[in-house]
Amino acid sequence: MSISEMIEGWTNYIRSRKYKSMSPEIEEIVDERSKVCGECEYLTQKPIKIFNREIVKYRCSICGCGFPMMVFSMKKDCPKGKWKR
Repeated sequence: MSISEMIEGWTNYIRSRKYKSMSPEIEEIVDERSKVCGECEYLTQKPIKIFNREIVKYRCSICGCGFPMMVFSMKKDCPKGKWKR
């Protein structure tokens, strides 16, 4: 994943969660991609501790991208071709 894809992914993710200001088109794409990734055999889970709190970190085992940030980047394609820009 390129730096511009990561920046776009995190920017859209923050907009959607904190500011609730993402376009309906992007929201629809993110929802579709999230469903595909959520059922994908390459999505891995790893529990990690942050500030004495255990959380689960999700990552694509093929491209190494973090989930859900990767589905928020409109410049990114699934490395297995399950979704495209």
